[in-house]
Amino acid sequence: MRRLISIAILAGSLAIAASCGRGTDDLAPVRIDDGSPAAWTAHPADGVEMSLAGDDGALRLDFRFTGGGYAIARREVDLVLPENFAFTFRLRGECPVNTLEFKLVDETGENVWWHVKRDYAFPRAWTGVTVKKRNITFAWGPDGDGALRRVSAIEIVVTASEGGAGSVWIDDLTLVPLPPQDVPPSPPVPRASSGDAAAALDGDPATAWSPDATDRAPAVTIDLVAPCEFGGLVLDWAPGGRAAAYVLEISDDGEIWRELLSVSDAAGARDRLYLPESEARHLRLRPHLDAASPPPALAELRIMPLSWSSSREAFYAAVAAESPRGSFPRAVAGEQSYWTVVGADASPRDLLFNEDGQLETGPYRGSVEPFLRVDGALTTWADVAAEHWLADACLPIPSVRWRAGDVELTVTVVAPVEPDARGVFARYRLANRGATAHRVDLDLAIRPFQVNPPSQTLNRPGGAARAVHSGKSLAEIDPEPTPVLGPDPRAAFYRKSALDRV
Repeated sequence: MRRLISIAILAGSLAIAASCGRGTDDLAPVRIDDGSPAAWTAHPADGVEMSLAGDDGALRLDFRFTGGGYAIARREVDLVLPENFAFTFRLRGECPVNTLEFKLVDETGENVWWHVKRDYAFPRAWTGVTVKKRNITFAWGPDGDGALRRVSAIEIVVTASEGGAGSVWIDDLTLVPLPPQDVPPSPPVPRASSGDAAAALDGDPATAWSPDATDRAPAVTIDLVAPCEFGGLVLDWAPGGRAAAYVLEISDDGEIWRELLSVSDAAGARDRLYLPESEARHLRLRPHLDAASPPPALAELRIMPLSWSSSREAFYAAVAAESPRGSFPRAVAGEQSYWTVVGADASPRDLLFNEDGQLETGPYRGSVEPFLRVDGALTTWADVAAEHWLADACLPIPSVRWRAGDVELTVTVVAPVEPDARGVFARYRLANRGATAHRVDLDLAIRPFQVNPPSQTLNRPGGAARAVHSGKSLAEIDPEPTPVLGPDPRAAFYRKSALDRV
């Protein structure tokens, strides 16, 4: 049976780190294009077939990749940008997974800013796309990351990832002025169905909001006073007051609510809710009551900034920063990680193997990371003395050895010699070099991280895995951050039994 393996990640009072703004009634959107192909020009890379056409009122971009390359749809404009803004458009596609780029060119034609969605699965149904000012970064040009004030051209680009052929439709390209984002947030206004809602926002972990025993529909609501953007929430539960299941809802007016997240398997004292690019004025948390458990008791609720979940890498780094060293791979925690390549020369299936014994399962995929439990105590890469070498000092057969007291773990990786062979062989050997017997368990954790580090951002971006498969349909990992973190990062979720947790 295939199972979804959720590697526990929970990250983070009401420190409101959200970005709040004033109303936008006095700001009018500027429609740039209605999908007419006449104003667009095609600029394909060498070897790429590309054409532009009108299709039922939308711009259709047809492309065919025979390898790498790009297909650029370019529109000349003359736009003076407001202090804060967003570009919006509708998009759909019938094509393989590729990279979508949105580019802005300044009046000199030499400086380019962009927003990149790598490995983008183009939606088959019309979908709204919003690119805000803070999503746009400097790409290249002599300006050196200066401020972009005037735009002379807009480019929408499909760049080869999987490649292949297909079509992308684009319509309703609009520039939307937004209010300034330097407006300081007002103090939030909490209320609850019963109990002291303010106790969850006072920065004191010794106090907590807990509903009355007679309250059968408990809820705590927070009015942020103005619409605010945020990247997630951190919930700290009082001892014995954890809510295993709850619903988080948001509202623009405090009357009509929509579900943002439903949690049914929370397992820890701290829940980190990964909610990138969220926006609301009102938040409502509704814990589910369990007759077998005491009433929920929420000690602290923190609203996290957009930067906290600006990427999966940023989120994992935030979690790693407040976790014991060794809980996460070295590179995820921002430390230098040395690695080597395992595989045949020029093979597209090369794997990476690092100094701590972490082994990738393939490019862009997750990894297998060893952990030991020696006499019941968890041992990670941060707790051992390690060494590494090549067989006969020169053969492409790397090994890593951990020493934890008398106990040694040696991991050796070798690629098969057959040209069409997939994967590698990995051997894990335990040894006791002392005279005292020890109970030693080897746990191989399947992690949603590449060995390729997050600092690698070009050509083959590293960091969080795109996907992970293990064995013959034995297990599968969702590479997206789990919205709720379970037990302590050094505890049971590393154990093999945890693979059946979900």
